[in-house]
Amino acid sequence: MKRFFFITFLFLTTTHFSQESSVKIFTSDAKNVEIFTEKLDNITIITSNSEKFEVSLFNENNNSNNVVIDDEKEILKINFKLPTLKNPEGVFRKFITKRLNRAYGIIKIPKNKTVSIFGTHIDVISKSYKGDISIFIEHGIVRLNLVQKNAKVSVFQGTVYASVSKANINIKSNKGTIIVQGKKQVSPYRISFKNLSKKFVVNSINANVIIDDK
Repeated sequence: MKRFFFITFLFLTTTHFSQESSVKIFTSDAKNVEIFTEKLDNITIITSNSEKFEVSLFNENNNSNNVVIDDEKEILKINFKLPTLKNPEGVFRKFITKRLNRAYGIIKIPKNKTVSIFGTHIDVISKSYKGDISIFIEHGIVRLNLVQKNAKVSVFQGTVYASVSKANINIKSNKGTIIVQGKKQVSPYRISFKNLSKKFVVNSINANVIIDDK
């Protein structure tokens, strides 16, 4: 069957808060979505109310924004291209508490896609996305809200928040704290159900993991 790929591109510029934004709206029949978040400070994933994708990029530094869409057979790749900002004080990035880029993305994705997010210093929010989601980052805060399907998080350092119900749970954090339903647990923390296929997995060295049951 011939693949169908349609893009509507909107580029918006505004002077409010010196923020520049760009939006791409399109459809794709790809089942897997890979999102690369280099130079973003945070990314938010939302379930689309239609079969269309909507990728929005906001940049407070008022530099040129660019969202790159690459639809390859069964994989849709989304990249954010921003200029590299130099720190005038010459301080290493890992010691800076204030964000340098002040850029963030919001992506609306049709339900039942398999979403993978890759990044280094990035905060990730899933507004209870209705599909499988995997997150691979080095540092950051991950907020999954209600986990609807399979979820996997690999993070070196940070905090993972999630509400998990009726799932096989496997959490490992070598030096972080694991809290389930308000109670501290020992790593690795596991719960298994033979009749359930849904999985919630967290692998980390230093991250704290806080989950509850909704």
